[in-house]
Amino acid sequence: MKPQTLELATDRSPIIREPAAPVSSGFKVGDLAYILFRHKWKILACFLLGLAVAAGIWYNYQVVYVSEGKILIRYILENRSVDAGGTGDQLKTGEGKDTSMLASELELLNSFDLAEEVARDIGATNILKGLPEGGSDQAAAGYIRSGLSIRVRAKSNVISVSFAHPDPVIARKVVTAVIARYQKMHARIHRALDVLEDLARQADQKRSSVEQTEADLLHLKSELGIVSVADAQKALSDLTSQLRTSLLSAETELMESRESLARLTNSLHVAVAPSPKPAAAARAVDTAKVDSTQLFQSVIARIDSLRRREQELLLQFTPTSKYVTRVSAQIVEAQAERDRMIAENPALALLPTVPSGTGEGGATPARTPAELVALMAGRVAALETKVKILNEQLKKIREEALKISDKGVEISQLERKLQVGEKQYTYYATSFEEATANSVLSSSRLANIAVFQAATPPRRDTALLPKLIGGATLGGLALGLAIAALIEFFTDESVRRPRHVSENLNLPLYLTMPRLPHLPEVGISNGIENGTAKAGDSGSNDEAEIARYSEALRDRLIMHFQIRDLTHKPKLIGVTSCGHGAGVTTLATSLAATLSETGEGNVLYVDVNQNGGPAVHPFRKGKPVVGIGDALAAETRDTAMVSENLYMVSLGDPNSRRVGVLPKRLASLVPQMKASDYDYIIFDLPPVSQTSATARVAGLLDITVMVLESEKTHRDLARQAVGLLAESNSQMVAVLNKHRRYLPQRLDGDL
Repeated sequence: MKPQTLELATDRSPIIREPAAPVSSGFKVGDLAYILFRHKWKILACFLLGLAVAAGIWYNYQVVYVSEGKILIRYILENRSVDAGGTGDQLKTGEGKDTSMLASELELLNSFDLAEEVARDIGATNILKGLPEGGSDQAAAGYIRSGLSIRVRAKSNVISVSFAHPDPVIARKVVTAVIARYQKMHARIHRALDVLEDLARQADQKRSSVEQTEADLLHLKSELGIVSVADAQKALSDLTSQLRTSLLSAETELMESRESLARLTNSLHVAVAPSPKPAAAARAVDTAKVDSTQLFQSVIARIDSLRRREQELLLQFTPTSKYVTRVSAQIVEAQAERDRMIAENPALALLPTVPSGTGEGGATPARTPAELVALMAGRVAALETKVKILNEQLKKIREEALKISDKGVEISQLERKLQVGEKQYTYYATSFEEATANSVLSSSRLANIAVFQAATPPRRDTALLPKLIGGATLGGLALGLAIAALIEFFTDESVRRPRHVSENLNLPLYLTMPRLPHLPEVGISNGIENGTAKAGDSGSNDEAEIARYSEALRDRLIMHFQIRDLTHKPKLIGVTSCGHGAGVTTLATSLAATLSETGEGNVLYVDVNQNGGPAVHPFRKGKPVVGIGDALAAETRDTAMVSENLYMVSLGDPNSRRVGVLPKRLASLVPQMKASDYDYIIFDLPPVSQTSATARVAGLLDITVMVLESEKTHRDLARQAVGLLAESNSQMVAVLNKHRRYLPQRLDGDL
C-alpha cells in the first residue's frame, strides 16, 4: 500500500503558536498564605529549633550583675601647646553644630588602651576568674570591652557607663576604674599631658647641649687665659693706652735727657765719653757755677718749707682759706723760679734736692762736673732701656689682643649658643615641671568633667535573658521564613499552582489532579475494567479518584470538540509531558477507559512510546500487545480488545528509533483510521524533547494534552516544550497532575 500524506485542516489553529511571555499578576495575600502553608513543616522545624536554642540559653545562662556610673561633660578644653601660659587653649562645647565633642569622648571610653589599663589596675585573673578566655591583659581588656555599655541620652551631655560581670564586686570595680582612667586619659590627651616623655627628653638634650657648649667655651678661654672677652679686650686696651702713655713720656724724657746732656757737654766742653783728665775739668767749673748751684738749692729748700707750711695750715683751715691760698701761691712762684733756673742750666736738674737740715750745717754737698756728666749719661741709658722694654711689652700686648680678636668670633658664637641653649633648657624644664604637676593634679582640676553618679551597687541583670530567648525564638522563625522564601522565589522554579500554567505557559488548564499517595505505577489497571472501582482492593479509592477526574477531562474534551464543531471520526487525542513520571500513561489509559464507557463507539488506545518497554500492558491481562494494523483490520481487531468498546495497540517499532519513522507510519495509517469505526483514538506519546517524535506527531492530532507534574516540571522546560509543539501547529491544553492543595478551602483561590 502506497503511503499517503496527511493533510492538516486549514481551519484548525493551535492554542498558541510560540511561547508567550510570562504574565505576572503580582504578589497577593493568598500567595503569602500559600508559601506559609506549603512550607509550614520547615517553618515549624526552624521554630522548634529556635525554641531549643532558647531553652539551651535559659538553661546555660550565667547570671550577671550590672553596675552603672554617669559622667557629665560640660565642655572640652583643648590645650594645643606646652607653654606655661596656655595660649593654645581652645574651648569646645556640645552646643550648636559641634557634635564631635561627645563622639570623641565615647571613642576614648570605648578604646582598647583604656580597657587594658583598667585590666592592669584590677587584675586580669580577677576579671577572667571562672571564664575560659585566659589570664592575659589583652584577653581581660577584650572581655571588658564586650561587657561595657556606653550610652548618651539624646540632647544631653551625660554619658552613662555600665558593665556586666558574674561577680558583683568586679562589676562595680570596673565601672569605677573606667571612670577614673577616662579622666586621666582625657586630661592627658586634651590638656597636652601626654607630652611628658617628650618634654623630659627635650630637656635632657638641651641640658647636654648646654653642658657641652660650656665645656667648649671654658676650654677656649683657658687657652687664652681670660674670663671674658670683653673684659680682656678692655683690660688690654687700657694697658695698651697706659703703655703708650708711658712710652711717650719715656721717649720725651729720653729726648730731654739727651738734649740736657748735649747742653751740659757743650757748656763744659766735655765729650760724652770719659775724659782722661776729669779732675782738672771739674775744678775749672766749680768756681764758675757755685753761685747758681747755691741759689737753686735755696729755691728747692724754700719750696719744701712752703709745702710743710701748707700741710700745717690745712690741719687748721680749709683749702679755700686765704692763709692756705697765699701759701699755695708762694709755692707756685717758687716752682716757676725753679723751672726757669733748670731751663737756663739743665745740669741743675741732676742736683739732689735734699731738704734743709739733712746735711751738715743744712747745706747740700756739691758734685763735680764730671760726676754730673756721668750721672746724666746713666740717666739717658736707663731711659733708652725703659723705652725698649715698653716697646717689647706693647708688642706682646698687641699680639695677645690679636689672638683674642681671632678667637673672639668663636667665643661669641659659643656664648650666643650657650644663651639660646640655656633659654631652651629653661623653657623645656619649666614646661616639664608644670606638665608633671598637671598630670598629678589633673583629676582634681578637671572642672569640665563631673562624676555626678559613682558606680552604683551591682544589680542582677534580668533584661538580657528575655532578649536572648526572644531573639533565639524569633531567629528560628525568621530562619524558617527565610528558607521558605528562598525556596519559593529562587531555588524552586517548577510549575506548582494552576495559576502558573496560565501565567507562565499561556495554556488553557482543563484539569487539576491531586496527588494520590497509593497510586499504582499504571492506574486503573484492574478497577476500571468493568467501569467501577472495587471496594477493598488495594488502591481502589485512588483509582476511583482517577476515574472521577478522567471523566471530568473526558467531558471537557467532548465539549471542546462540540464547541469547535469537530464531528469527524475518529478524533485523535494525544497525551504527553515534559518528562518521565508525570502520569501520562495513567491519564491516557484512564481517559480511554472513560471514553469507552459512553457507549457511543469504540475507543482505541495507541502506545506510541518506543523506549523498548515491556510488551505486556495491564489492559491486556498479561497478553502481548498487538500492533495497530491488527486493530484496524476487521478480521484481527478482536485481538486488540481489552474490554467492551476499548482496544489497545502499540505504534512503536522497537527496531527503529529514528525521529521521522513514527510520523510517517501514522500518516500512512490515517486513511485506515478514518475508515474505521473508532470514535476516539488516544495516543500515549513520549515526553517532548528535541529528539522525540512527539512534536511532529502532535501536528497530526486534533488536540494534545500536556501533562505537567506539579512541583517537579520546571517552568523553563515546560515553556520550551510548548514552544516545540507550537511549531507543529498543534492545539494544546494542559493538565496539572499530582497537585497538592496546601491552603484550606476557604483560603484557596484555585478550583
